Amino acid sequence: MMTRWMAATLLATGLACTTGAMAADAEPGFEDLVATSCAQAAALAKDDDQQVIDMVQRLTEFLVEKRNVTVPGNGNDDDLSAAYGELIKAHCRVDPHGLLINAVDSSMRQLLDN
Repeated sequence: MMTRWMAATLLATGLACTTGAMAADAEPGFEDLVATSCAQAAALAKDDDQQVIDMVQRLTEFLVEKRNVTVPGNGNDDDLSAAYGELIKAHCRVDPHGLLINAVDSSMRQLLDN
């Protein structure tokens, strides 16, 4: 069984493969993060992929714990991670002013329900 941390890391790492260059000067607090839109996250992240990964990972860890999610696999599933990143990007393209946490939540549920 995979730990929650491994599940969150597995799901969040796929975003690195799918985002353009982005960066940020400072990491937002969690309250700011949950109120961040996809467009705002991209603006905050500028050209540092790691900033985007960190933001998604924080949100994923929160949702994995709150939803008591179990992710299949051994924590090293590159295909699952890449699919997760693509789903988040797709949700953000459809609604760039929607909350990033909603894109993360919808993507996680969509990926794990299949």
